[in-house]
Amino acid sequence: MEYKDIIFERKAGIARITINRPQRYNACTQETVHELIDAFNQCMDEEIGVVVFTGAGDKAFISDSCASSDRTGTPRDKDTACPTLSNFILSVYI
Repeated sequence: MEYKDIIFERKAGIARITINRPQRYNACTQETVHELIDAFNQCMDEEIGVVVFTGAGDKAFISDSCASSDRTGTPRDKDTACPTLSNFILSVYI
């Protein structure tokens, strides 16, 4: 999978996942959450012993809310809203 919102690196048993949306305080969009799920699934590999989860920029690690619009600026309605960070975390650990 090609990532647009995150940077995923693996080296010597360590995976580093960086949310790369500093201009939006690393708020998660639906695409960001899908990318995070994919990256964390790759971390289930037996060769990965540590996952470093971080955010780009110097103002915020991550916003615990979804962006209110998609990449084009079109507002989302409740049926197309992206999952929240909390839903993402639950999907990874359940």
